[in-house]
Amino acid sequence: MNISFFHSEYDSICSIEVEKLSENIFCMGENHPPITHPLNLIYGTEFEAVLKDDGLYDIIRVTKESPYFVRVFHLSSKYTESEYYLLDDEIIKNGGFWYVYFSYWAIIYLPKDTTFNIDEIFEVFGINYTSKIT
Repeated sequence: MNISFFHSEYDSICSIEVEKLSENIFCMGENHPPITHPLNLIYGTEFEAVLKDDGLYDIIRVTKESPYFVRVFHLSSKYTESEYYLLDDEIIKNGGFWYVYFSYWAIIYLPKDTTFNIDEIFEVFGINYTSKIT
């Protein structure tokens, strides 16, 4: 299901995919790209939200942090998308997943307990992450 909330940083209404766990508890689904919310709502985060009279939700607090961390990399045009996809097996083998957004951003989710260092891999490409959500 989707819920909507007012995002004060963007001065707009955002809609996010969630799984409803109980009356006011939700689990964050995949979002493209991750929502830059003060509570770091990323895939797997469980949070409390209350439906207001205007039909929007008020996000109250995180009840359980995501088991993932996120890295967002701005992809260089020096490499083809297929060259970047060589990382696919390593990311999946280490319990993560990723996608390319607008052929411009690589958004990578990895378990917090992984020993796989995605930052070092992208440094080989000469690319540093542009966003880090833990």
